Amino acid sequence: MIGCNNIVFQKNSPIVALSFGKQLRVLDYSTKKEIKSFEYDNSVSQMAFDQDGNYFAVGLHNKKFFVYDSNFETIHSDALKKGNPGSIIFHPTEKSILITDNVYSYKIPFDKPKEMEIENEKQNKENEKQKKKQKDTNEHKAVLGHTAIITKALMTFDKKFYITCDIARRIRVSNFPEIYDIHVFCLGHIDSVTSMDIHPTSNEQFLTGGGTTDNSIILWNLQNGEIINQYKFSTNTNEQYHKKAVLELSYCPKDPKYFVAILKSVPTPFLFQINSKKEIELVKVINIPDFPQDDEISNVRFDQNSNLWVSFQKTQTIKILKFQNWEENLTELKNYIKTNIEYTFEQEFITKYFKRKERFSRVILSSFIAENNHTPNNSNNERKRRPKKKWNNKQRQKKGRKNNPKN
Repeated sequence: MIGCNNIVFQKNSPIVALSFGKQLRVLDYSTKKEIKSFEYDNSVSQMAFDQDGNYFAVGLHNKKFFVYDSNFETIHSDALKKGNPGSIIFHPTEKSILITDNVYSYKIPFDKPKEMEIENEKQNKENEKQKKKQKDTNEHKAVLGHTAIITKALMTFDKKFYITCDIARRIRVSNFPEIYDIHVFCLGHIDSVTSMDIHPTSNEQFLTGGGTTDNSIILWNLQNGEIINQYKFSTNTNEQYHKKAVLELSYCPKDPKYFVAILKSVPTPFLFQINSKKEIELVKVINIPDFPQDDEISNVRFDQNSNLWVSFQKTQTIKILKFQNWEENLTELKNYIKTNIEYTFEQEFITKYFKRKERFSRVILSSFIAENNHTPNNSNNERKRRPKKKWNNKQRQKKGRKNNPKN
């Protein structure tokens, strides 16, 4: 089974969207009822609600994306020409979305009218031609580009800045809606920027997390791009937390001086506090009750009540922890989430690698040799090389005449 890899909350509402590989569930966590469920032909990469809760967008790993209305009915579907939807942000004033793929951000309108039944065939053909022209002129227009793969893209709460980060350690703060107008660059990570979160009530600061060699969290000044403070796990924690990428960061909406971070292959979230001196302090390592054995945390996110949602990688278990008592298990969503999913990681692995039999056999052979400490004797199988032929001066001259005959 595949665990929950995306958690998205609708603003000022108890509705939450959870993705499990190819499947997506929309739930009302106040009544513990499922509103809608979807199953796609590929795994879900990103999801997003708009500010008013009127629209919902989903991006897949095969370049497709869908836009739904408030009743979760499809109103638009399309596919990117290049790359997969890495992040989805709704435009605050226009009926369009900003989709970020590997390198570019695209502005795509979705307010196209539905097809009308027209008896006249000529009018149908004219409408199709107009639609094709609209797609060529409006859709998939790159509004911002990076030279490296973009890992995350977010917008500030006041919709004035659009922030993107990539694997080349660069963070770019752009003015919105003129995204091509760069406000400031934030440079300070020594590895790829793997996570980011925006302050929920201020556009003065934001957080980013680095990769394995970086292993740190940086608090940035959004206005001038300078580092306010940096927390390094390599110097402030035990060795078990060293050389781990920061997978996710999440501000607490009720009290933004607190935020939570998770590291790769570490089974416990970290609760941090930004003190009055704007220094990052580790408050607590949160011990999750009844943590599933041999599992990892895939995502953490705060809801509107500042309860912490913790999802696991291998099982479809999501635990909700109270803000006041971080070790108390408020709810476990495994009871009302369907768990019988046929799509598993093992099946994907087998179908992917058995198509390449030669490569798969090499992997098995190398693993077998490593496990048994056996080095194969290739003395008999080695190809006998012919000794190099020694040329004398006369033979060299003859060969030169053949290659360069005199006229």
